[in-house]
Amino acid sequence: MGYKFQSSRQLSEQKKDFLLNSLNTICEELDLTQTQLERIETAYTSVGKLLASSEQALLKDAKIYVQGSVRLRTAVKPIGSDEFDVDLICHLPYANNCSRNEMLTAVKKCLDGSDTYKRMVYPLARGFRINYAGDYHLDITPARDHELKSHLEGHAIWVPDKREEWKESNAIGMAEWFDSISKLTPKRQTLRLLTDVENKGSVEQLPNQGLKTPLNRIVQILKRHRDEWANSDGNKLSEYKPISVLITTLVSHAYKDISESSSIYRNDLDILLDVIELMPQYILTDYITGEITVNNPSMQKENFAEKWNRSQNNEGHKLRQAFNSWHQNAINTFDDLAIQQGQGIDNFFNSLEQYFGKTPVIATRSKLLNEVGKARSSGELFTQSGTGLLSTGISFNASPAIATPKNTFFGNVLSERSVTIKNNTFFGK
Repeated sequence: MGYKFQSSRQLSEQKKDFLLNSLNTICEELDLTQTQLERIETAYTSVGKLLASSEQALLKDAKIYVQGSVRLRTAVKPIGSDEFDVDLICHLPYANNCSRNEMLTAVKKCLDGSDTYKRMVYPLARGFRINYAGDYHLDITPARDHELKSHLEGHAIWVPDKREEWKESNAIGMAEWFDSISKLTPKRQTLRLLTDVENKGSVEQLPNQGLKTPLNRIVQILKRHRDEWANSDGNKLSEYKPISVLITTLVSHAYKDISESSSIYRNDLDILLDVIELMPQYILTDYITGEITVNNPSMQKENFAEKWNRSQNNEGHKLRQAFNSWHQNAINTFDDLAIQQGQGIDNFFNSLEQYFGKTPVIATRSKLLNEVGKARSSGELFTQSGTGLLSTGISFNASPAIATPKNTFFGNVLSERSVTIKNNTFFGK
């Protein structure tokens, strides 16, 4: 590690903190709001209760639960008019002997029989979408038990598939694997511990979106960067952008290895940089068949890079090319941001807009500069003894804080003295 990101790795610790705080605040702007979460939970709870109460034998004791980015607390606000995807699994315990079409028909019949949903339902390859008049939609995938369920962690299932009758999956196992890694903490000179919360129930509650670990934030940062990369003018690979579950899996593997290594980090930005650098190492290629795999750790037969192996219309090549192009762009992004920090505050935030979107970055700039103004006027800027770092928040290391004069914090150029607004906020709320 450390062979890439030459410009960003050479930043001073305080400049790294400032960049990281900017990214963290951008993620806060892209999070689901409490109002959105409440509406989403009400919507999918109602659908779950409807399916579970159906008189159809196949739907008896149906249980609905969240999968994907909302479950993993890595959702980011879509660009433009796009809506939040809320991915749901509808587990049908009495559907083990049914066909794909029988399962889909049973779910569709139940939804069509409701005055509430019959005009909102649209077919998908693996299930149905319920479109709401708002900023989100529910994607429901019905599922039945997998014969290997007793041998795997989580809940191994079969889900309908467009190309084949069934596909293996294990959404719960994947989420539990992700959660276990998110609880790990890389060795740091400044340490703050976080814990997770599990919610149980017949219709499971949404995970607390306010509980963000470094892993959650890294995934969010890279997903937003991918979206802006794909949306950039002239990008001929935009429709082949890396899917979220692929990014999430590669990031998780890298974060796990970093956390279990002997490396000691002085700054959380270096953790992010190492994760990005390591990601391609977990894309496996069979040297005999040439098949590429990024498997679901809880269901090895589920290959998140399956489409990378398709030859029709050169699809696989374009998907691989898109990942490599995006990954290199991510490396270039952080080196460019490092360079722009030395060119002035306007250049820095203009570059952030380019890579992470105008709306969240404008809000981030306003928040950060507002905190600087408040801290300066109240005299709450501090220098950490022995480090020279400035901070408006509470330090998590043992160095005593010394009051700093009000006029020493922020100038027209991000100099060595123009540094973080909060100390190590990358770990979230």
